[in-house]
Amino acid sequence: MGLSDTKAYPSDVPEELTRNHLAAQMKRFGEAFDLDVIHGTRVNATALDPTRKLWTLNLDSPFDVKTIKCKHLALATGIGSWKPHVPSVLNPDVYKGTVMHSHHFKNAKLLAAEGIKV
Repeated sequence: MGLSDTKAYPSDVPEELTRNHLAAQMKRFGEAFDLDVIHGTRVNATALDPTRKLWTLNLDSPFDVKTIKCKHLALATGIGSWKPHVPSVLNPDVYKGTVMHSHHFKNAKLLAAEGIKV
């Protein structure tokens, strides 16, 4: 499966998506980009090590409790909503990064113009 397979829903999918259509498309997307997707997971804590530029996440999944480390963190709170939802940052005085819903993202050049690397 390639990138082009994720750009559109299959031709037999109606305009008004069911949860099964949406779930199948998300599965195709995860497979196309080789993403390690864990459903029904609660993020209990996050921490950024600015020296190593690594995130540490404490997760509670349906299978177990685990800690993972990663370079990048994307918070995905849902899909298919008409109203963008941006969760509040627990300590906004500590986190100085950009917080933006994907609905408002136009292109990386706009962020680069502000000095943000994307």
